[in-house]
Amino acid sequence: ARRFLYLGRLSTNIHRDTPTLIKAFDRLALESSDIELALVGGGDLYDETQRLADASPARKRIHLPGFDRPEKWLAWADCFVLPSRREGLSNALLEAMAAGLPCIANDIPPNREVLDNGNAGILVPVGDGDALENAMRVIVEDSGVAEHYAQMARERVEQCYTISAVAESYLKLYRKLCRV
Repeated sequence: ARRFLYLGRLSTNIHRDTPTLIKAFDRLALESSDIELALVGGGDLYDETQRLADASPARKRIHLPGFDRPEKWLAWADCFVLPSRREGLSNALLEAMAAGLPCIANDIPPNREVLDNGNAGILVPVGDGDALENAMRVIVEDSGVAEHYAQMARERVEQCYTISAVAESYLKLYRKLCRV
C-alpha cells in the first residue's frame, strides 16, 4: 500500500484531525519515498489544511483536490484513513470498506462498531500521531496485513451495512416488537 486517502469535509463542525494525519504522513514519508496522501473534500478548513500540506516536507506527495468524485479517489487509494475526533456513522468509511480498502480510523464508538472492534480495520487512539504513523507503516510494510483488513472490511460492510442487511435487521426488530 502506497496511497493513503482521507475523504470527507474539511470543516470545523466535522471534528476531523487532519493535522495529526499530515504529521504522521510526514514522518512516514521520511522512510518511504513513494507514499502519497490525498485529502479529498472541502470546507472552511480547506485553506488551513492546504497551508499545513504546503509546510510539509512531503508536500509534493500530498494532494488536496478539493471536492472531487469520491469513486475516482477510492479507486486511486490503497488505504483509507479516518481521523475523526467525533463521528456518527461515517458514509466515507463504509464506502472505503465496500471498495475493499484496508481502513485506519480513530478509536471512537461509531468507528469501533463499524470496524468490529478492530477486526475489520485498524483503530488508533484519538490524537495519537505515533499510533497513526505506526498503523500506516504496517499497511505500507506488510501486504498480508493490508490484504487481511481489506477482505475483513469488505465482508463486514456486506454482512452489516448493505441495504439488504439493514432491511433484514429492521424486519427482525419489527417482528420482535410485534411479539411483545
